[in-house]
Amino acid sequence: MKSPTHLLLPLVHSITLLVGASQGVRAQTPEAASGAPPLAAAPSVAALSPHVVLAASFNNGVDAEHAAGDGRLYHASTAARLDKQPGLPATGLVQRLPDGGRTGGMLAFTKKMKPVVFFEGGPNMAHRPSDWQGTISFWLKLDPDKDLEPGYCDPLQLVGQAWDSGHMFAEFSKDHTPRRFRFAIRPVKQLWNPDNVKWEDSPEKPRLMSESVTPPFRSDRWTHVVMTFTGVNVKGKEAEGALYLDGKEVGRFRREQILDWDAARSALTIGVSYVGGFDELLVLNRALTPGEVAALHQSPDSVAELAGK
Repeated sequence: MKSPTHLLLPLVHSITLLVGASQGVRAQTPEAASGAPPLAAAPSVAALSPHVVLAASFNNGVDAEHAAGDGRLYHASTAARLDKQPGLPATGLVQRLPDGGRTGGMLAFTKKMKPVVFFEGGPNMAHRPSDWQGTISFWLKLDPDKDLEPGYCDPLQLVGQAWDSGHMFAEFSKDHTPRRFRFAIRPVKQLWNPDNVKWEDSPEKPRLMSESVTPPFRSDRWTHVVMTFTGVNVKGKEAEGALYLDGKEVGRFRREQILDWDAARSALTIGVSYVGGFDELLVLNRALTPGEVAALHQSPDSVAELAGK
């Protein structure tokens, strides 16, 4: 007769194999067990720092903390910008407030005004005469239907030496309730509007802009706006623009976009016919991905801190 110990050995061996197999299964991730690839790591906001060409938090003044070109904020009496002077206009219709911004200070536009406020363009928007791409990010605080005065309102414009030379802009519409919010790129006028059709009636509009019909802007919180573009100034090829609000993509549009600019006379104009808060202006030299836009939206850092990472 075999001893009891001898009879138990096969049973012990079987239990050991089962336990080992069970532990091996538990060690696998759900992706590994299903054969799916592992999830990609979330984009790093710090990795965006080398691509920043302009960052203005308005926490310590009106000038940009980081700029590839002239970082001073200017004003001029008209959109032609022929009489530019550093700082904000003396009218007091736009002021820098030390508190109330997303991370500290902010700009407050209190009334629709004729003077324009702007940063110089060129290197501050990473302008390229061919195959230009980039990202513009900023934050707004307003109730569009209560705060804005009649007419179109452009919280931000990228402009050359003349409006008809082509331009990009963020816009609140003038004839809708609620007011719609748009990101548009319009090339030189003869390419998209040779017959001088009104903007709202243009058959080209769907190819020139992305629009939010019910945008989330409110007067009691900050709303994040991001606009990206690729392929601008490539003859015979469609450029692409995209609009994001609070980290989520609103839509995209595609069309050939040729902007006939003198880069030395270009500008990033802030608050055209705008009434409300404006804060945390950031310009990068490449188009961010949807994941990077979402990460930027979630970041608690000021744009000055982001540029310095």
